[in-house]
Amino acid sequence: MNVLMCVLAEEKLYSDEFDNVDIQTIFNNKGLIEDYYNCFMETGQCKTPQQRFFTGISVRLPNDFLYLVTNSLVAFTKYRNSS
Repeated sequence: MNVLMCVLAEEKLYSDEFDNVDIQTIFNNKGLIEDYYNCFMETGQCKTPQQRFFTGISVRLPNDFLYLVTNSLVAFTKYRNSS
């Protein structure tokens, strides 16, 4: 019996959706800091899309970091072997 398997995977890309968040404004506003903190700790409501982005980041961040490091090492190895 022969089996042929094909796997298609979507490439993960970094979203630049929140690259322009004015972090200084957040740090200078005690109310905003508390809102972000409560959202992050899941002890309060996430009021903005930027705050919702950070929900669950403690779980996502290691996975995303591992993905980036792995891809960087693969790219570096290919570059190094081609020269």
